[in-house]
Amino acid sequence: LARADRKTRHLAAARFFESLGSDELAGALAGHYLAAHANSPAGPEADALAGQARIALRAAAERPAALGPHDQALTYFAGALPVTDDPGARAELLERAGEEASAAGHHDAAERHLAAAVAAQRDVGDRPGISRATAALGRALIFAYRTSEALALVEPAAAEFADLATEPAVIALGGQLARAHLLTEDHRRAIEVAERVLEAAEHADLGAIVADTLVTKGTALAFLGRATEGRGALRAGQELAEALGLGATLVRAYINRTSIEASRDPRAALEVARAGLPIARRLGQRTTAAALLANGAEDALRTGDWPWALAELEAALADELEASDRIGMLAALSSLRALRGEPVAALLDDIAPLVGASSDPTMLSAQSIATGFAAFASGRLADARTAWHGVARMSAEYLPLTLARAARAALWLGDAAAARDDLAALDESGVHGPAIEADRTTIRAGLAALERRPADALAPYRDVLRAWRDLGLAWDEALVGIDMATLLDPAEPEVRAAAESAREILVRLGAAPFVARLDAAMLPRSAAHPVGQSTSGDLAPV
Repeated sequence: LARADRKTRHLAAARFFESLGSDELAGALAGHYLAAHANSPAGPEADALAGQARIALRAAAERPAALGPHDQALTYFAGALPVTDDPGARAELLERAGEEASAAGHHDAAERHLAAAVAAQRDVGDRPGISRATAALGRALIFAYRTSEALALVEPAAAEFADLATEPAVIALGGQLARAHLLTEDHRRAIEVAERVLEAAEHADLGAIVADTLVTKGTALAFLGRATEGRGALRAGQELAEALGLGATLVRAYINRTSIEASRDPRAALEVARAGLPIARRLGQRTTAAALLANGAEDALRTGDWPWALAELEAALADELEASDRIGMLAALSSLRALRGEPVAALLDDIAPLVGASSDPTMLSAQSIATGFAAFASGRLADARTAWHGVARMSAEYLPLTLARAARAALWLGDAAAARDDLAALDESGVHGPAIEADRTTIRAGLAALERRPADALAPYRDVLRAWRDLGLAWDEALVGIDMATLLDPAEPEVRAAAESAREILVRLGAAPFVARLDAAMLPRSAAHPVGQSTSGDLAPV
């Protein structure tokens, strides 16, 4: 057909689809208007067709943007750019395309579109538009775990537009500044900024910003040891997100709740992750789904739900994901496999280049946690302590977990002073909760055993075994059995009972290195290694 005939037929098809009035045909309608425009000579008619194509493409993009196929929404928003000449309209399209790219987990594309949106708004001279696009770019950089870059972007922008403090776009920029401070571990500053944002957002009735900033503030409070207050703020943010239908904020609330509950009550944290995961997947949010799964797998390590975690991680990692979204899941998979005695050197080698030169605490922590578990499983207890102490220094989220793990490694090494230091640092953090209290009791019992006070050790060991069972944390219960066999007399009936129970758990989990360590610890002690004296890492060759 000649171009004129093709144009005529595409227009006829477009008008037919319009007459049906179905939102589901918006994509087909847009495609026909684009094709009609492409087959039209330059002039008023082509300009009119370009306008119709823009309208159709935007309408086609809104449906998947709301329902979750963000790749499709990105395609439509980006497809409207070639038929958009107006600078302000182009800036808005670039911003929407960048937001959809970020939601779909295409971090490089998101940065490219949003940086272009910021530049386009500056060319137009739209200061609220610059603020809005900058906030969107900051949010996208945070999603890509480039938190230092996000902070370096939004902090000067917030100062630049401080004179527009009541503008919704500038309030939104403040929300991303608070979030950037949170994720760079400056929790007090995050709370300070969040307070200003919440006041301004409440006065302006900006519910979406209120919900998101409550999640930020609640998380920061919890990481400062104000868990009750923090959890309340976070739940308020989640409830508001649910009421307003804010899918992205709702999923973010689930992620942050898993982070807060992980050290307090891992079983509850796993339930939160399992509740949020299908929502993130339904909304097409690859990055948040990956974060929820990584967090949930870490909790499943302690609850003993290893088959679920391994299956979910392996399935998710088979998908096409950007590097930053793979790191947490690879680290969780490496940790679980290491504890089962499987080779993990290749997995750790895969993680290293993905982390690269990142300064993001989440990425660096994930890598070091996995490195610590690999060392712990292979009996390199000093190396495990080094890795976990590195995590405790950089991340308030992981500090209680990693200090407790480091203290156990110290006990197995027979280093009471190091274990006591870890316990003191854990106490100083001011973080509390059922699992943390059980961790403290476990360490104190181990110290009593190392100090040759078996009667003083047995009573807290009894209490903590009951606590771990009540909390549903099979892995922790099994490790206490190894503690008792290592640090007390294996001939003692209570030690034997704990060891037998621990062995059943370890065999069920397939934790071969720890079965070997337990069996070795239960052997009769020689004069060279009396009860209560460390046998270092030699008990568990792998």
